[in-house]
Amino acid sequence: MVSMFSINPITASLASAVSFGVADFLGGRAAARLNPPLAVVLVQSVACAFVLLIVVVGSYPLPSGPGLTFSIVAGLADGIALILLYRGLAVGRISIVAPLTGVFSIAVPAVVEAVFVREIGSQIVAGIVLAAVAVVLIAHASSGGEGDKPLKPSVMLGLSGGLTFGVTNLFLGLLEPEQANGGVLVMRSGAVAMAALVAFFGPISAPRDRRGLVIGGAAGVLDALGMIGLVYSATVGLIGVAASINALYAGVTVVLGVLLLGERLGRVQLAGLALGGVAIMLLANGH
Repeated sequence: MVSMFSINPITASLASAVSFGVADFLGGRAAARLNPPLAVVLVQSVACAFVLLIVVVGSYPLPSGPGLTFSIVAGLADGIALILLYRGLAVGRISIVAPLTGVFSIAVPAVVEAVFVREIGSQIVAGIVLAAVAVVLIAHASSGGEGDKPLKPSVMLGLSGGLTFGVTNLFLGLLEPEQANGGVLVMRSGAVAMAALVAFFGPISAPRDRRGLVIGGAAGVLDALGMIGLVYSATVGLIGVAASINALYAGVTVVLGVLLLGERLGRVQLAGLALGGVAIMLLANGH
């Protein structure tokens, strides 16, 4: 079997972004067919089970020592971030919540790595900045019809959600490469527990279409693959680069909406996707 560690971290980051983008699209379709809390629990539970299968079959070790602590913190942060993101998208303006979440999920690991870990070149800095701008443009263009929602909750939930996702990315990037898959299992276990709390204490309604269970299951598998790719690219490569490329998953979700749901792609979204492509080239060349 080909070792995962022979994969270029940039390639892994791109694959992770595609997996997360498709997973989010399918997760949204599942939430439309089920009630949203059940969809969250379903996707995260399947993702956790799939990662467990990979860890058992591949005989990957579970993290220990600092790695275990990093994985637990990442899991708790990821669960909290999911709560904040779903809450923000429910009560706030998507045009504010989504870009703030994306930008700060990039900023936290990138800034910490630049200050405390190693010096990064100008191409990587430019790539990170362009990736952040691309996330803002892609999210902002899909925000029509929500200007009547309150501003303050949108800013607070988007900012706090992005910072928390950034903490998740940061601590996952601190794992040793050989502990990455086991760390994802620990992290996903914490995230699914947090999602279950959301479902338990939130309003529960009967599923409207049980086909959403199948769609949510597929989303969970892709979510797990995306997380494994993200952790690998963050541990083998640069944390900031991995987080930046991964944040471009929004472009994949947008394209699927255009192709499968007939949604219109605006000029701002096209500009965001184009900037994302330039950012990927800069990050790849500067790595």
